[in-house]
Amino acid sequence: MLRTMAVQRASKVFWALAASTLLLSLGVESGWIGSRPLPVTYPSYEMTRNLNSMNRTLWGQFRPPLPTNAWWGNLVNEAGMEVRGYQSLQTLCEVTVAYGIARSLSPPEIVNTSGSMPLFRQNNDLAEWCPQILAPLPYLLRPSTQGLVICYPNEVAAHNFVSRHFAEDLQIESKDPIVHRHILHHDELTVSMRWQSSVNNYNSHVKALLARGSPYVTTEFKNVRPLISSRFQRTSPIQKRITGTKFKIVLNNGQTWIIYTSSSITLTFRKGFDKVESTEPFTGVMRMALLLHPSHEKVLDQNSDMYTTKSDVHLNYNGNKGVIKFSMTTASMSRKNRGNLLTLALPHHIQSRIRGKRVLEESYDTIKGRMTGIIGKTWYFFEELPPVSWRSPRGMDGDKIPEIKRALQRDQFKVPVSIDLYQFAKQLAGLGRCALIADELNEHETARNIRERMKEHIEPWYEGTNAHRLLYDVDWGGIVTWQSIQDRMQDFGSAMYNDHHFQYGYMTYAAAVIAKEDKAWFNRRKDKVLELVRDYANPNRDDSFYPYARHFDFYMGHSWAGGLWVFGASKNQESSSEAVNSYYAIHLLGEAMGNNEISQWGRMLMAMEIRSTKMYWHITSKSKIYPQPFARNKVVGILWSTRVDYSTWFGLNVEFIHCIQYQPFTPITEYLLGKDWMAEAYPVLSMALSRAEPKLSEWWKGYIVMAHAIFAKDAAWGELRALQEFDLGNSATNAMYWIATRPSTGSKRLTIPALPQPTQGKPQLEKKVGHASLTITPQDAKKFENRRV
Repeated sequence: MLRTMAVQRASKVFWALAASTLLLSLGVESGWIGSRPLPVTYPSYEMTRNLNSMNRTLWGQFRPPLPTNAWWGNLVNEAGMEVRGYQSLQTLCEVTVAYGIARSLSPPEIVNTSGSMPLFRQNNDLAEWCPQILAPLPYLLRPSTQGLVICYPNEVAAHNFVSRHFAEDLQIESKDPIVHRHILHHDELTVSMRWQSSVNNYNSHVKALLARGSPYVTTEFKNVRPLISSRFQRTSPIQKRITGTKFKIVLNNGQTWIIYTSSSITLTFRKGFDKVESTEPFTGVMRMALLLHPSHEKVLDQNSDMYTTKSDVHLNYNGNKGVIKFSMTTASMSRKNRGNLLTLALPHHIQSRIRGKRVLEESYDTIKGRMTGIIGKTWYFFEELPPVSWRSPRGMDGDKIPEIKRALQRDQFKVPVSIDLYQFAKQLAGLGRCALIADELNEHETARNIRERMKEHIEPWYEGTNAHRLLYDVDWGGIVTWQSIQDRMQDFGSAMYNDHHFQYGYMTYAAAVIAKEDKAWFNRRKDKVLELVRDYANPNRDDSFYPYARHFDFYMGHSWAGGLWVFGASKNQESSSEAVNSYYAIHLLGEAMGNNEISQWGRMLMAMEIRSTKMYWHITSKSKIYPQPFARNKVVGILWSTRVDYSTWFGLNVEFIHCIQYQPFTPITEYLLGKDWMAEAYPVLSMALSRAEPKLSEWWKGYIVMAHAIFAKDAAWGELRALQEFDLGNSATNAMYWIATRPSTGSKRLTIPALPQPTQGKPQLEKKVGHASLTITPQDAKKFENRRV
């Protein structure tokens, strides 16, 4: 036994020294990214007002710039609680028109995975109740007029979705009247909200202190009477008055909740569904935790005293090594600092070699897999930064270069033909790929001509002379299009802060390509270029005009594309690959500028996004995140805070769902699309090749061929030669370059598994565990086929 203890102590010392050595080598305690890598300049774009979804009361004292895409946005957007009535229906319809397909804003009895637009217009009941849920995990939460509604959700799964369904497990509220509520504080990992009561001359309130990954829901009461209730019947305790600082509530849904208080309180437990209440005002802290297993109680008890009030996130790098540091500011219920801070980590944190004592391993289950407890108020975890720059890590096959040059001579004359922001920027970035390939081929005159055309087309966006001109939004703090201010459905919801990292990521990529060879042009347009970066991925915390890292969720390790629109499933992101490329663009822009801090900022975000994409969007045979039959799809189409869908905003075709997670193909794609995963996913994707209707377009087929090249280069080269057309954001030159820079692997025969086929003809109604899943036909979706391409 003594020998075992000695071995354990030696092991702890070893790992402590190893961690310290690594952190020192990375310069953890100095030189963190984010002081002010970008100049904070006054907005150079024309200004506009934008009151979409603005609720000044709920935002409290906060003023622009505001975090429009924060994970907790449902606390403050629209009504900040739930959307009701015809106006909410109008909002839903506007959202679905903007993206081309209706989504899951529906009553608790209905999970709508792919309903067509008319369903919402014809049936107001479908949109009568939309709870504004947020997902700090492991719990889902919803604000009420008096406090918080808490849910530890059950899973509902089918072949085309997995959902964590919200149910009102517990409500923790004030029994005394509440007059208003507003947020008090927010940062990357925490948010707090106060419900102000009118009793005791307004010297009373309830405050929720919400922290990512906390197994406890923490509330602070001041001179109000706590009230606890549930939609489920309480089986224990019954008809009792109990005084103490720890209580257990057992519900007939099988859940057991533990309540901890900072000081003694008397609670009255009546029979059945009656509420648990205090007859006297309480001042202190109350924490609630779900007890999943009796063995967990000791850990929850030992660490119930310490809770998070604020947090900070820091990033650092050294060569190809990156480190992420989470620092949590804590408070003690007892004011005696008993125990430690307990926070739950997600699978990607564990994979990132997070440091700290682990408890409750793979316990609380979420839409992102099972969570593990980490003891301590400081987290360090690590990333391998892809050693990527302007070109592929391998040169082009010599025998393919003549054909690539011929394609380049044709493609150099492609120009953007779209006027909306997303399509224009995507096409301009596609032209930029041709310029970079021309650089690598030493076709300098061709590269120069392409850049001149790129400048000609991007200038009107900077000058504000184009139809969808860019404006600075003084109400939220960001760049939006004029068209979207007139009609928020335009430009994929630009004025609602949807997809900014996709749109401005493409614009930044194009600017980086130009700046690489034309420093004079960049110096002249520097403010315009960098303002777009500040809009979608600002590294400056003290910027007075743009929020910090608008889209990026540091706890989740990926971005949220969804902005101000309210959805019952909370935040969402469809195209993981476009998110990755948006940060790749910042990395390249930093290289073009000679600004290493900007380059590494983009590289760090890019690396984190890649890790989470591989964990939560890509589904391998070894993955334990999603259950069958959904896992057979091999990819997530839309990832939400509380669900995942095998679909897209613009249609249900298999090529849409898979290829929107691939494009655009750039040198960073090599680190994103793994060979082993693609070998599993391609048999599913390739069903599009043999489908009779709807016919596969060559634009999409080009991406399928490029995906095939990841593990079957020679076969893909032959398939590519048969293509006559390419997506406007792609080109024959780029497709050939991609295949010509793949490792030589030969072809591989794959077996295509039997999967559920898309519904043909009439929509089919499926019933899954009391939920209805509505689908649209391929014919309905066909008109949206080219929405994003």
